[in-house]
Amino acid sequence: MIEIGNVLYKEPRVELLHATPLYVAEVAGRTAYNSFEKSEHEKIREWKGYQLKDDIESSEILNSLAWVHHHHSVLELINISFSIKDTSRGVLQEFSRHRIQSLTVKSTRYTMSDILNAFIASYITFNDYSLMFNSFVEIVRECNIDFLVILEEDEVEIELRYIFEKLLRMINKIGEEEFLKLSLSKENIEFCNCSVLSNTNIEVFNELKKGKVKRNVGDNFKNIVTDCWTTEIVFNMNLRSLKNFLNLRNSGSAYPLMRELAIAIQSQVPKKYLDLIVRDK
Repeated sequence: MIEIGNVLYKEPRVELLHATPLYVAEVAGRTAYNSFEKSEHEKIREWKGYQLKDDIESSEILNSLAWVHHHHSVLELINISFSIKDTSRGVLQEFSRHRIQSLTVKSTRYTMSDILNAFIASYITFNDYSLMFNSFVEIVRECNIDFLVILEEDEVEIELRYIFEKLLRMINKIGEEEFLKLSLSKENIEFCNCSVLSNTNIEVFNELKKGKVKRNVGDNFKNIVTDCWTTEIVFNMNLRSLKNFLNLRNSGSAYPLMRELAIAIQSQVPKKYLDLIVRDK
């Protein structure tokens, strides 16, 4: 965990998925200067235009181009892909500003059912506001609905109350019938319309979770998503863009949660690539 502004957050988890072989960039550099015969690698000196079986671990010409001649276009030929978990929608807003990269992000449209089911289970089980909210919190905790990047109980409860209030205001405004249509599949609506007085809130939640998930369930509930909502990202950057990202975000002036993410990403970059983009590791 990490502490920022007296608040505890989950530490972002980053995993390297794939990286373009380093020899691709060396071939580009040697092509630019027609200097294949000067490579320290025999397989580069004898390169005949085909894919090499094994990669190289360092490159004199790439080191020179990166740090002496600043010929960084060759770095764009190296693409590195990562998986990120335990980061937040707030961080995603900052992260998505960086170019050039490709992002695929965990969709709130398709992954919001657990929170809605927790609210509905509490709403149809209790009539009293306090009992409903306490039930909502209980379901989130007991059923391990892990969707917030913050860890402190007081801060989590503030987030949960905000979400609960938003959903309660909505159901009171449009009515229970319409709310259920927006949030549940027909199968689960039928379950809610049956007598569930003998079920506990946890049992109701579990039954809703077993049922079919409504498509695009998050379309009508985007307003409950806060900056602390967790998300997952799979992204790809070329080495030149990654250099720019780390220079900007792994610094004391960066948004603290972005800096933590940059540190986590840098820790997963193999040394042979890091040597070309970061001086002080």
